[in-house]
Amino acid sequence: MRSPVDGTLFLLPIQRPGVVVQPGQTIAQIAPQGAKLIFKAQMPTSESGFIRQGMPVKLKFDAYPFQDYGVVSGQLNWISPDSKIVDVPPGKVEVFEL
Repeated sequence: MRSPVDGTLFLLPIQRPGVVVQPGQTIAQIAPQGAKLIFKAQMPTSESGFIRQGMPVKLKFDAYPFQDYGVVSGQLNWISPDSKIVDVPPGKVEVFEL
């Protein structure tokens, strides 16, 4: 199978070989090479007092030690105008979407 664009696979919903796919079913999504990536996050309202749209950010991923893999630099482009309640262990937390 070939893709019409160069890029990076970022979503593979089919988890095992031999699965029958239906016409029109997504088998992969590709971020085009050189495209800017968008990271969506949630931040507890208790930790959001000093964030501002446009400020620089550095992302570290728990699964990859930043000492070995570095960080991803970016910019905070959007902060939701209102908060929402989400369920996280051990209970509910009020968050802003970023």
